Amino acid sequence: MRGGIGLIGLVLALVITGLLVKRQLGTAVATPPLVRPALPGAAGAPPAAVPLNQLPQQTKEAVDALMQKPRPMPEEP
Repeated sequence: MRGGIGLIGLVLALVITGLLVKRQLGTAVATPPLVRPALPGAAGAPPAAVPLNQLPQQTKEAVDALMQKPRPMPEEP
């Protein structure tokens, strides 16, 4: 008797989990296109799409540019 109730509970939990997974996969949102960050001089220009083969190079350049900036040091009293 106890094993039957446990088995029914397990099956019920699997059914609920399956329904939730199905609902999540059914409402997947399409990913937006990759865009280049806006340049400081082009404030009103819309961003252009970046080809996937250029993305690693642009990411490396952006990280290198951020690493060149010195970190602000707190003033000592």
